[in-house]
Amino acid sequence: MITISSHVSARLYLPKNTNVFCNVKIPVLVFYDGGGLVIGSAFFNDIHYFLNHLVFKSNVICVSLEYRLAPENDLSILYEDVGLASNASYKESWLTSYADFNRVFIGGEIFSLLQK
Repeated sequence: MITISSHVSARLYLPKNTNVFCNVKIPVLVFYDGGGLVIGSAFFNDIHYFLNHLVFKSNVICVSLEYRLAPENDLSILYEDVGLASNASYKESWLTSYADFNRVFIGGEIFSLLQK
């Protein structure tokens, strides 16, 4: 986990089969949890388990962003948080060691897909 500000952080997921001695870098998935910017968290257990499985199967690095939510915060603040988190994540030394920033994907989930 990296702390970007008092309101913004990110969880970083690295596949287990990444070889630290190999010069091959792998794609990055920037993941936004579902909930329409009103509910949700990068720290929900269902999200954590889902992303562990996704990273293992896909061999990608995942950056799962935690940011302030509406309606407590203005929508412009949410966009600012997401931009801040995305930009700061790319400067993280751990991430720059493994990530191929020419292959960055943005994704997320719909909460109902994680329901059992």
